[in-house]
Amino acid sequence: MAATHAVLVCGPGLGHMNGSMLLAESLLSTASSFFSKATLVCFSRSYHTLTRKGYLSNFDTNPSIHLEIVPDGLPLQTDSYRDLFATTEAMREGLFQLLHRLHSSEQGGICLITDMLMAWAQATAEQLGIPRVEYWTASATSYLCLLSIEELTRRGLACSHEGEEPSGWTTQKEVKLDCIPGLPDFPLQEVPREFRYAKSAEGPLLENLVIAARNAGRANIGLKPYAIGPLLHHNQLLREPSKCDPKDFGKVLSWLNSHSASSVVYASFGSNVKLRKNELTELIHGLEASGHPFLLVARTDAIVEGDDLQRSFPCSNGTASSCGLTVPWVPQQSVLAHPAVGAFFSHCGWNSTMESLWHGVPMLCCPRGAEQPTNCRFIVKHWKVGMELRTNQDGSFGREDVSEGVQVMLRGEDGQLVKKMAKQFSIRLREATVEGGHSHSSLLKFAMDFTT
Repeated sequence: MAATHAVLVCGPGLGHMNGSMLLAESLLSTASSFFSKATLVCFSRSYHTLTRKGYLSNFDTNPSIHLEIVPDGLPLQTDSYRDLFATTEAMREGLFQLLHRLHSSEQGGICLITDMLMAWAQATAEQLGIPRVEYWTASATSYLCLLSIEELTRRGLACSHEGEEPSGWTTQKEVKLDCIPGLPDFPLQEVPREFRYAKSAEGPLLENLVIAARNAGRANIGLKPYAIGPLLHHNQLLREPSKCDPKDFGKVLSWLNSHSASSVVYASFGSNVKLRKNELTELIHGLEASGHPFLLVARTDAIVEGDDLQRSFPCSNGTASSCGLTVPWVPQQSVLAHPAVGAFFSHCGWNSTMESLWHGVPMLCCPRGAEQPTNCRFIVKHWKVGMELRTNQDGSFGREDVSEGVQVMLRGEDGQLVKKMAKQFSIRLREATVEGGHSHSSLLKFAMDFTT
């Protein structure tokens, strides 16, 4: 029987595109007898935004993975991450034409895999008679929470907020939800604030989540889940997407090499999170006051106020202070794999969480939004591989919070415990991806179920 062509439609944003690339690589390496090649589909504005910011400069693919850029009819210049969730008729028509062409030319047929945030593609798949597989690049817990968006709305817990939006994501008193299928009592404060404080279910992101929930409902929740991941491999370090110039990263490596094992705290808030100017100031002063060497990633667009980062923080462009180095970007996995790194000060995005734990690096957690508070809870309370930064009610922090958190992580008894647990967790993650491991077996099961 002819092998199947995997077609993966990426969601907007670097994390979603990375997740689709990793899945494509995994299908071709782990299930190569079932999948012959893969096509990665990205829409033009999302692709342009990531390219303009330099995130795809080293986005090298293997010869069996082809990249298709589908026009979306949207203006290319935008710095709003939320705007990237817009859906247009040009996207629907472009995807339809691409899938029609691929489906007609492939003897073994195609397997359409789309990001959950591209749930509207279900209608396109049905038009062509192509089965669609939904792919979620974050945790199963957050997936189940988002699928319950309509039930939460009916109960007045989401998409029905009145009045001013409160600051921060914590609630004044703990409220547990028992209405999310598949989950034990779930903290209301972990329902992403983007939904909890929305006034309605209008807007491209919420509308796609409602479509995803209704798709699941039409399937009578007869969805067959395949728990895979982390989709990280040793050779991924060589192809990690990065806008960091090799010469600049050489300087970073030299700086890391000059420090002893587990002595450096690495701090990064991913590719989208923005801090207020005073928060970045407090972060830098707190890292300096900790007495530990630090590597801080401060993107050029890292502050909410939109000021020029280089003018506001002259040290942000590869400049070393007495105890730290601040850079605009680094290939994260290469940094986390370095023996000098002893802790990761992180916003707890799912990709960052998996990469940190894959390399056995404990986390100092500072969640900012989306599903990050849930990830933080698992890191700190369930897996015990990290600690949560002390913050104010609105989620802000001061230099004393940062300094104390870093000191406890790298020198305290509690820090040593989470370091030990992170090393053990790394072993479990790696065992899941080898032959006979849970993720490896689940990926093969998916390939067999879909192609036979």
